Amino acid sequence: MSWDASSSHDADWLADDDLAQAAGIWNKGVSDDFVDVISLQAGHSILRTTDGVDTNRSQDWSFSLGTSEGDRDGDQDGRVDSRDNCADVYNPLQEDMDGDGRGDACDIDLDGDGWVNGQDCSAANPAIWSIPLAPGNLRFTSSIDFTLDAVAQAGSYHAYRGSRSGSGGFVYNHACFFTNLAASQFSDVQVPAAGSAFYYLASAGNVCGESDLGTASSGSLRPNSAPCP
Repeated sequence: MSWDASSSHDADWLADDDLAQAAGIWNKGVSDDFVDVISLQAGHSILRTTDGVDTNRSQDWSFSLGTSEGDRDGDQDGRVDSRDNCADVYNPLQEDMDGDGRGDACDIDLDGDGWVNGQDCSAANPAIWSIPLAPGNLRFTSSIDFTLDAVAQAGSYHAYRGSRSGSGGFVYNHACFFTNLAASQFSDVQVPAAGSAFYYLASAGNVCGESDLGTASSGSLRPNSAPCP
């Protein structure tokens, strides 16, 4: 690592320079001053100071003891601990998905969405951390068109259709009608048989799974014995 373009530092020698030279990491005797990492004592590390008055010379560097085990690269990944975003875990590529300064190898929240990995069903996607809630407010927009409220984290929507006759009690018999809809809307041009009616339900899904179908007026979850594929 060269300090600057000067061929000699005799004229601008500072008191701190002798620290680097005494440590054997700065060679003042050649025209290209450099940090000699190979000759650095075992169990020591070098650290550059960034204090706003950086001059790129040896006084901007210090050396100190490394880890308690006497190894300046504790995890042996080629990155000294002071420059390793996971100093105790081998990660030579220093991957940091969410850019928070903590490497993926030791980051408890990889995507930085506020949900720790064990509680995040999609740990690599900050937009998804759980199965979405069931969409609400399913309604007609015309005689054949339907829409429903969009749901956070939803990647697709599913529509179910069932039928009931004009007599007898109500029984759930719905089946998957549309699957993996990109938008929260669908259409149905079929007309129910005389004396009967259709009913519709909807769910939302993502890579973590499919939501339920909401609750009935009694407060119990509506059944879904045959979820959309």
